[in-house]
Amino acid sequence: MPCLSELTIVAVPKAFRGHSGVIQQNALDSWLHLPAEVQVLILGSGDGVAEAAAEAGAQHLPVVAVSDFGTPLFDDVLRQAEAASNAPLICFVNADVILLADLVPAIRCMQKRMERFLIVGRCWDLHVNEPLDFSADGAVTVRRMIRDAGRRRPKEAADYFIFPKGLFGRVPPLAVGRARIDNWLLWRARDLDVAVVDATSAITAIHQEHDYEHVPGGKGWAYAGPEAQRNQQLAGGDRGFYTLRDATHFLTTDGIRRNFLAFARISTHAIRLRIHISKLARRRVH
Repeated sequence: MPCLSELTIVAVPKAFRGHSGVIQQNALDSWLHLPAEVQVLILGSGDGVAEAAAEAGAQHLPVVAVSDFGTPLFDDVLRQAEAASNAPLICFVNADVILLADLVPAIRCMQKRMERFLIVGRCWDLHVNEPLDFSADGAVTVRRMIRDAGRRRPKEAADYFIFPKGLFGRVPPLAVGRARIDNWLLWRARDLDVAVVDATSAITAIHQEHDYEHVPGGKGWAYAGPEAQRNQQLAGGDRGFYTLRDATHFLTTDGIRRNFLAFARISTHAIRLRIHISKLARRRVH
């Protein structure tokens, strides 16, 4: 029986070749350098994926349900990940995202305060072309790179998701790497009355910039193609379009505080809904 880990990191990488291979290896190396017992689950069967997982000592789950276009489906990814995880928490993250050591104290802080939560946050965009070092000295260099050339992603971008196993219940078959998975996760957590915690200020995460050669039709397909449109439907249309602006709390290096603007948004929606229902009721009476 495997030793219990503190966190299971789950990713569905592209093929490990060319520039994608370099940046995905960087991300994988960063996870393995986190100051905690971490289990890494790699899903999918792209070129070089099995070899990269084996070299890193990560668990590889090669068979994943896919869409008609061959894209892995999130419901099966999460189902397999939760079944294989030996940790209480799952971190679902893109395979090109670097996570640094401050991830661990941020998670431990939340665990002391709450049992059910969704930790989310934005990355720094950074152009990287070569292997990075994540030893103590290397991490200092990486942080210097962020300071000199990093650009914070917009509030519409949520790039990592940390949550207790089983939190979301039934998950729709959303296509991984296409629009709306992040919006659905945020909406579902709010719908479950779970704290959604924006940890952008507490967790240093880096999105290594890349092209979209792996997507038929390029970046436009990923965000507006048929799979993105299908995700839109499965995610509940506009109802499920939540962003980091809807986080209920902020986690910073100084602690946790509420985001009262998020509650104001929900209150406004509720008032509008009551007005709409009232109008319909009056029409039926007359």
